[in-house]
Amino acid sequence: MGRNDDLELQDESWWDGTDDLISSLDKIGYDYPFENLIVDTTAIEAKQAALANVLAKYIPQLAYGQVDDPKATVDQMREELKAAGYDDVKAAIEAGTECSNPLVELVSSLEEVSEEVPAE
Repeated sequence: MGRNDDLELQDESWWDGTDDLISSLDKIGYDYPFENLIVDTTAIEAKQAALANVLAKYIPQLAYGQVDDPKATVDQMREELKAAGYDDVKAAIEAGTECSNPLVELVSSLEEVSEEVPAE
């Protein structure tokens, strides 16, 4: 679950409620399905670099509100991401996962939602 409680010895710096807190977190915790996912990126390194370049070009402008038309800018960024090999990188990552992969489903649902966002 991401924590190494067995390696963290309780000492005087821990407060009295630490054990209760850890116990309550264990009740709601779950294993992260991609904790040990290793993707062989050898075939897609160049495309990943191209995607990073596109994101580096657009994300700061969008994050700091430096564009007049964010929707048009996002649309342009998506076009450039597709041209840079987004679909190939996505397919390569999905190939290393199961079809019912929650991350793949999440990414797909986010793509569907972002396409449904109305223009302002």
